[in-house]
Amino acid sequence: MGVVKQIAFDVVLICVFTVLSLWKTLFFFLWRLFFRPKRTGSLRTPEERFSDLADYPYAPHYMEIEGYRVHYIDEGPSNADKTVVCLHGEPTWSYLYRKLVRPLTDAGHRVVAPDFIGFGKSDKPSDEADFTHELHMRTVKDFFEGLDLTNVTLVVHDWGGITGLTALESINDRVSRLVILNTAIPPSGGSQISFISKMNFLMWRSSAAFFESWLPIARVMSTAVPGISPDAIKGYTAPFPDRHYKIGAGKWPLMVPLSRHGHVAMYTRPAREFLSHWKKPSLVMFSDKDPLLRDLAPYFKQLIPGTKDVPAVVIRGARHFVTEEKGEEVAERIVEFLER
Repeated sequence: MGVVKQIAFDVVLICVFTVLSLWKTLFFFLWRLFFRPKRTGSLRTPEERFSDLADYPYAPHYMEIEGYRVHYIDEGPSNADKTVVCLHGEPTWSYLYRKLVRPLTDAGHRVVAPDFIGFGKSDKPSDEADFTHELHMRTVKDFFEGLDLTNVTLVVHDWGGITGLTALESINDRVSRLVILNTAIPPSGGSQISFISKMNFLMWRSSAAFFESWLPIARVMSTAVPGISPDAIKGYTAPFPDRHYKIGAGKWPLMVPLSRHGHVAMYTRPAREFLSHWKKPSLVMFSDKDPLLRDLAPYFKQLIPGTKDVPAVVIRGARHFVTEEKGEEVAERIVEFLER
C-alpha cells in the first residue's frame, strides 16, 4: 500500500508541476519576447564566494575554452604515472570530489577535476541558448588536449557521465580506464529502471522545469543528502549568487533525452555503440539508495566489455551524490582499481 501511495503522490506532484510549468512558460515567453533585453556574454562568480569553503583547500587553475574561463583543480604529482580526471554533474562542481583528492594523491596519483561551463568557478553563460551539450563535449575534448592528459582514469557521475561518455570517443587514446558512478546514457537502459525510479526522475524533471534558474540548490542538496552539513551546503551554493548564475543548473535536467528523438540522444546512441566495444578496464560503482539511477549498474556491466574482469561495487547506504555521502569509501575502491 505504501508503494501505491508513493506513486499516487508522485503523479499528483508531476501533474501540478507540469500545469504550473506550462503557465510559467507562456508567461515568460511573452515577457522575454516583449520586455526582456537579450543577455550576452557570461557571468563570473565573485571569488569571495569561495573563501573558507570546508574541505576544499585546493589551488585554482584556469584555462580558456571557447571564450569562457574554465576552472579546475590539479593535485598530486604532475609526472604521476596515472591521472584521475573527475567530471561532475547537476547541480554540482569539482567540490563534489573533494573527499577523493587526498586518498588518491596519497596513493601517488594526479587528480584533476574541472568545473563545467555554467558551474563552480567556471564562467556561466548569461543566455540559456549558449548552454548546449555540444559545448560540454567540446569542453571535455579541449580540456584533455589543453593539459595533454594521458593514461587517464575517467571518473564520471550524473551529467558528467552523459557528457564524458558521449565525448569518450574523441579522447579515446588518452583514457585508459573508466569509473562509472551513478549515471546513465539515456534513453538507453530505460527498460531496466523501476517504475518508482522513473516516477522519481519525472518528478525531479517537472520541478526543475518549473523552477528553471530559480532552482533552489540548497533545497535540492539537503533533500538528496539528508543530514548534509551547513558547510557542505555553503560549498554547493557558492557558485550561484543569484538566479542569473543558474542558467546551466536550471537547464541541464531538461536536456536529459526521454526518447530516442531527444536532441542529446543523437550523441548517446553512438556513445552506447562505442561503449559496447570498449575493452579497457572499467569499474561500475553505484550506490544502493539512489532514487533515480540505482537500477542501471547491471546495464553498464552488460554493455561494456571492459567491466568483465572488474567486479561491480555497490556503495551501501548512499543515495545519488555518492561521493558526498561516501567519498572516502569511493576513493578507496578507486585506489584498489588502479592497483589491479
